[in-house]
Amino acid sequence: MEELIREFHNTITKIKLSKDFCIVFVYNDVDDLDYLHAAEGITPSELQEIKNSFLDLTEKLFLYKYEKDFTENIMMLKKKFEYILVYSMAQNTKGIGRRSLIPLLCEHFDLINVGNDSYTSFLGGNKQIMYKIIEKELREFIPETHFISSKADIDFAINSFIKQKKSFLIKPNSESASIGVKKIDFQNFDFEEFKKNILADLKVYDKLIVQEYIAGKEIEAPVIHFKDSYIVPGCIEINLPFGAEILTANTIFTENYSFSTFDSPQSEIIKKISIKCAELLGFSAISRIDFRIDENNIYIIDITPNPTVSSMSSTYYAFKNHFENSLNINFQLLIFTSMIKHKLFEPPF
Repeated sequence: MEELIREFHNTITKIKLSKDFCIVFVYNDVDDLDYLHAAEGITPSELQEIKNSFLDLTEKLFLYKYEKDFTENIMMLKKKFEYILVYSMAQNTKGIGRRSLIPLLCEHFDLINVGNDSYTSFLGGNKQIMYKIIEKELREFIPETHFISSKADIDFAINSFIKQKKSFLIKPNSESASIGVKKIDFQNFDFEEFKKNILADLKVYDKLIVQEYIAGKEIEAPVIHFKDSYIVPGCIEINLPFGAEILTANTIFTENYSFSTFDSPQSEIIKKISIKCAELLGFSAISRIDFRIDENNIYIIDITPNPTVSSMSSTYYAFKNHFENSLNINFQLLIFTSMIKHKLFEPPF
């Protein structure tokens, strides 16, 4: 399968879309998001990078800064073009379904969604459901995890970790990009002070996750769905700033991190786990599975059906290295694999 996708890559780098096609990119400008969600906004340099990548494929490129702007222009696009390819990084920042609107509109109006569908986009905003789906087959790779939606849940979850003398993480159930993630050290733990803070977080997020903190390396594994199979191009280690123990939203926003290829005997196990996750959750485009590992154990700490694929992402790093520094490969794969699913592109394999 890897040879097949390499041949596919060599084919698509020579192709431009016909005049019957257009590409639409829907996004949130970084300046239009609150500070909490700034890590998920598109910066001017990132926008230029994405524009350049798509303009290598077509001159018919439309940019919409908001979901509302895209919605208002759907009928205009349908009158002008037979095939409309839509790539969305837009969201309304609220609730578990916050990234599902654009994929849902694509399904309703018969547009070509370049990314995971509305169902799997919805899953991406609900860590609890994703863990529930995968736990039967991948239980040994899930760290101790509790889901909190009320005061009654708090005592049980926290006491479990304190009794075991384990540090733990607090995560919002519906957020990505490490938004709202906090590490709590059991050595310096003040239960009453913590309870006050977690109740305040509950008012903001509705549901929280309390998860065992794993000291070790942070590894991300991008996965692509290609012709009924899943491929992991490589396992990527996140190099955190000196003294940092976890990847935070501020670290992502300030781009104060780097990547390196993680190549060890654990890599093949990580790839197999990532593929199984993607299969169980039904991902149909590029996704990403995040891990924490120590010398003996591998743990799934997050799952993302629609990861960022531009240059400051492990997804970009993995595919660029896999395809010998092909700069636009992530966007090309998104476009052409979605066309294959819609039977619009049949390369001569």
